[in-house]
Amino acid sequence: MDIKALFEKPKNDFPFEKSFVFAGIHFHILSMELQAIEDIEHYIPKELDRREGDIPSQIEIRFIIDPELEQSVRSACFQKGETIIAKRKFTYKRLKLDDQVLFASHEGDEPHSVAVNKGRYAVIGKNNNESAIRCPLRIVREIALRTLENQGGCFTHAAAVSFEDGQKGALIIGDKGAGKSTTMWQFLHHGGADFITNDRSISVLEDQELTVYGWPMCLALGVGTVQATTNIQELKNKKFSRSQDKRIWDETISTEEEAKEKWASGCKFEITPKEAAEMTGTTIRSSTKVDMVIFPSLKIGSGEIRLVPVKKDDQRAKDIMAANIREPEDPDYLKGWLGLRHVSDTFLEQKASELIHHLFNMPCFYLEGDPRHLQEAIPDLLNKKVSSI
Repeated sequence: MDIKALFEKPKNDFPFEKSFVFAGIHFHILSMELQAIEDIEHYIPKELDRREGDIPSQIEIRFIIDPELEQSVRSACFQKGETIIAKRKFTYKRLKLDDQVLFASHEGDEPHSVAVNKGRYAVIGKNNNESAIRCPLRIVREIALRTLENQGGCFTHAAAVSFEDGQKGALIIGDKGAGKSTTMWQFLHHGGADFITNDRSISVLEDQELTVYGWPMCLALGVGTVQATTNIQELKNKKFSRSQDKRIWDETISTEEEAKEKWASGCKFEITPKEAAEMTGTTIRSSTKVDMVIFPSLKIGSGEIRLVPVKKDDQRAKDIMAANIREPEDPDYLKGWLGLRHVSDTFLEQKASELIHHLFNMPCFYLEGDPRHLQEAIPDLLNKKVSSI
């Protein structure tokens, strides 16, 4: 088989398929391997995107395991292609031809290749390694992000949760280690919230209404965050989609010093959105309206939980927003590897400025205190949220 034959292969020849709408985009996955479909289902919500009716066409992604074809693409890319950075510490060799673009994994990942032909995509695995199986999801994420950026959306280093079936929500924004994941996790467990995203989101401001879309990726949760809500030893028998660091089962937090050392550092649980929903009894949603911003500042030994209103001219909050609204370039995901962004850096910088201004005009709070007290404080936090709107 060659690339042309792969794209001409009848759809009925693919035994597995999945069709879904994410970020307003209709995707159709055709796969020769069940694993690729199962992987997508761990990250994409079951509920339909409300914008589905607006989508006239769909984007097709094909997936096969074919060592000979993968090697053929790889050889062509390595002989004549250029090196591009897809993500920090991960590169492809890219070869542009008249009617298609070929990519072969280069550094930082297991062997797989990608072909793009007139808006259609195909992933060719050398074998069923994790990198190949997850590549369709990588393409879905890239298409969704760059499409929303072209519409003025901003890639944001933030978690988000949803209330009232996506009609209200909270954007949880902060620097690494501030407590975004811990706050999000407690809202899921004890706040009646639905899951949107854990570490990255895409914020789209339209007609003075903010919609935040999730970024389908694995949740990396510290031992303290998980132990606060779950008996870790009971998770040993759970089958996770991703392999867990074996050291994590021996991690315990029982003293003040252990809490300071291990709460959010060291080994992390890697949990898919589907697994997070199962563990918390919540729903995964693709997007939510946002009407509140939380800046977590959680630290072991810092006392009871406080919800402190942010003043309009608060420079600290402005600095946090500026550092974590990742436009025009995210330090990890850069500006895209499929060449789908069509707007200028200046355009995205302006949209980031507009987003910051809008966020400051809605209720904003610092969430301060010791994360070990967060569970008991969640009901009070929700009451304050309601009274502040």
